[in-house]
Parts: sequence; structure tokens; C-alpha cells
Amino acid sequence: MLTFLFERTAGKAVSLFALAAALFGWWQLDRLQQRNLGAANERAEANEKAGELVDKGHAARDGVDERTALDRLRERYCGDC
Repeated sequence: MLTFLFERTAGKAVSLFALAAALFGWWQLDRLQQRNLGAANERAEANEKAGELVDKGHAARDGVDERTALDRLRERYCGDC
């Protein structure tokens, strides 16, 4: 078996093809892993920004006067209503 791989031209071609296929497969898996890692980081950043926006929204909502616009108009322009 080893004489076929190392001494014959066809064996050298087969081993070279196997090495190239292994390197190509490893490169594809590494590229996929890097892409998934980048997507996970993007999602984490987006969730963090969304949390900040939600907190700002809650802070803005808590500072608002809870009276309706009609109540404010009555107080301002209709003292006897």
C-alpha cells in the first residue's frame, strides 16, 4: 500500500488530491465557524442596543404626565367645568 502511494505517479496524485481535499474541507469549516461567530457577535450587539433603547423608552414613559390631553385642556381653559 505504501509503495503505491509513494513510488508510483498515480499514488502520488491520489495522496496529493487527498491532501488538497482535506485542506479545502478544513478551510470551508473554518470559514463557516468564523461566519457563525461573527453573526453571534452581531446579534449580541443588536440585543444590547435594543436593551438600551428599551430602557430609554421606559425612562421617557415614566417621566410623562399621566393626565390626558382633555384633562390638561380643562384645567387650563375651563376653570368651572
